[in-house]
Amino acid sequence: MLLAAGSLMFYLAFYGEYSLASVVVAAIVVGFAQASFFLMWQYFYANEGTARANVCIPASAALSIVLCLIVSWLPIEWTVLCAVIILPALASLSLSLSLSEVEPYERTPLSVPVAAHLISDTWKPVFCVCAIGLVWRVIGYLGGGAADGFSIAVMAGMSCAALLVSAIELLSERGFDVLNVYQYMFPLVTGAFLLPTLLGTQWLEFVYAMTMFGFEMVNLLLLITCAVYASRYELDPSVVYASCVGPTLVALLVGDVIGMLLTDRALLDVALTVELLFVCVYLLAMVLLLVSVGRKAFTRRTVEKAPEDRLPSESEDPSSLPTETAGAQAPDEQPETASASSRTTRAFAQTPEREPRLEDRIAAIEHAEPLSARELEVLDLILKGNTVAAVSRKLFISENTVRGHTKHIYRKLSVHSKQELIDLLN
Repeated sequence: MLLAAGSLMFYLAFYGEYSLASVVVAAIVVGFAQASFFLMWQYFYANEGTARANVCIPASAALSIVLCLIVSWLPIEWTVLCAVIILPALASLSLSLSLSEVEPYERTPLSVPVAAHLISDTWKPVFCVCAIGLVWRVIGYLGGGAADGFSIAVMAGMSCAALLVSAIELLSERGFDVLNVYQYMFPLVTGAFLLPTLLGTQWLEFVYAMTMFGFEMVNLLLLITCAVYASRYELDPSVVYASCVGPTLVALLVGDVIGMLLTDRALLDVALTVELLFVCVYLLAMVLLLVSVGRKAFTRRTVEKAPEDRLPSESEDPSSLPTETAGAQAPDEQPETASASSRTTRAFAQTPEREPRLEDRIAAIEHAEPLSARELEVLDLILKGNTVAAVSRKLFISENTVRGHTKHIYRKLSVHSKQELIDLLN
């Protein structure tokens, strides 16, 4: 309802009697509605696990561009109808159906140590996104009245970024992370900054498209990181999302303000435009230097070694989480740091008579309720030291479903943690 009301207010303001107050109110309403939508979708992705987040977030960005193109070709009457009635209704229906499938996990309370870990683990990828977002917004004001050309540049940059992220997440086993992408994008974006200085300011549109491409790439990966981080460490998705996306929005606003202040002077002074381009290159270079200092390799083995009941340390780069969780785990690959009881249980469970013996051990427990076939499969993999993500991949079910089965197993066997479960069945 808020999204529909805000859209209607926008159209009334621009196609009716224009007033700045009505535009501001409409912007606030639409912004609040969009923020609510994004937070609820992050809640869905965090509860459903990494598999959907890695694919659906970039795919939805690509489809949104197609939808924008379709709506832009419609007559104004149909555009208003879609923006005010059809699209908000479809968005609400899709969100409600998706949330109805979600079984929320138990969230870790946001204590001071947890908040400190969250900030220390995410500031580097957030800093990268903020820097390139600020530069993108400043560059957008240097082109002056080339609104149509810059709109095409935005669509082109977003399309390429969304399609590239979607393709890599779908086709690659390892994917990539925010910091690596920033390092790869740096020579491309800064190389584009040289074109206006060498060939003229008519290349500003291309620079704008390249910065949009870079920003959309790292922004999509940041959204995936938010969902994966919240899911893996069972944090409140809204807190993780706000801590990462909030600074990004502030950086975009600062870029808009700087761009508006410099627009008039830059249009009259080509030398100032060139200087601003080099300042932007310098800013991006400094960000690259800062995020590269002290960075350590974050391999899949590091992720698998990390205990499930703690947040990652600073050396464990959370921007790599989408990469690690997207990679398929080998069927026989087990964490090296499992406890002695876990290794004993694993060796016992790998015998040909594994399932009957596991069932017999459960039957021998007093007051234990029988487990279903699927719960036995989940229990067997848990006893082998598999994480929730690994169980999800091996059984081809969502992480949310794995958590649901785990809760049922704990309840039926009257235990409260994985260690209690291992001790009980050892």
